Amino acid sequence: MRRFVLLLLCAPACAASFALGCAAGSSDDTGSTANDPPAASYDTLDDFCNARAKAECNDAVVKACGAKTSDACLSARVDACQAAAPQGTTYQPQNAPACISAIQSAYADATLTEDELASLATVCGTKIFSGPGEARAPCTSDYDCSSADGLSCVVPLGATSGKCLVPHQVSPSDACPNEDDVCTDGFYCDAKSLTCLPKAAEGEDCYSLVTPCDDGLKCPDNPFGGGCQALAPPGAACSADTDCAKGMCDKLEGSTEGNCTDTVTLSTLDSLCVGFH
Repeated sequence: MRRFVLLLLCAPACAASFALGCAAGSSDDTGSTANDPPAASYDTLDDFCNARAKAECNDAVVKACGAKTSDACLSARVDACQAAAPQGTTYQPQNAPACISAIQSAYADATLTEDELASLATVCGTKIFSGPGEARAPCTSDYDCSSADGLSCVVPLGATSGKCLVPHQVSPSDACPNEDDVCTDGFYCDAKSLTCLPKAAEGEDCYSLVTPCDDGLKCPDNPFGGGCQALAPPGAACSADTDCAKGMCDKLEGSTEGNCTDTVTLSTLDSLCVGFH
């Protein structure tokens, strides 16, 4: 669903209470003083959702998405945030500041880019919501695993489920015999040789469950043969983000079809404004 540091390092006399801040006139190594505004904290999910709504519902977004009022936008975004919290997960308040900062940056100009959305996915996903799964628990999604303990859902190539593990990054051409082994980007763990091999390039033979295509390509999985094909470029028709090389399928509100893009300028008719008014 694309930072700043939460902690302020006070002088020893101030360490007893972060909430109270430093004594008047004291300063830390960065030169900040008690007269500076306190660092934001988002102790509860309600705090986080309210802060997220404020970051999303700036004046530019409210105008672009045609929200009736700023309050209407805030109310809608708080509800959406609370409803989107994955069931069974535990909110991680210590990671909230980075997410809120990224949202403020992404929505500041009412224009969303591929990189901004990728950043939000990184800092506002499992870093905010840690799953219940302990080490080696079965999983189908990272939200099934305790990200707070560094666990991710490691799914073997060709499988639909995996185990909650701490991924072990394996370099190209190195062996990947263990269940926690994960090859670097652009490579996959070959089931026969148990070695990290390059993913198939455009035009090369592929089969998703055995020899996957590199990023930005798709495999037709044709039993009669067929190499990796490029995903749709910006401007091409699409029905889902996965159809597009840039990972963004921009649609009008209520439409099932759209066009691939790498930048979306929010507007009253755009599907990304759904839930803002």
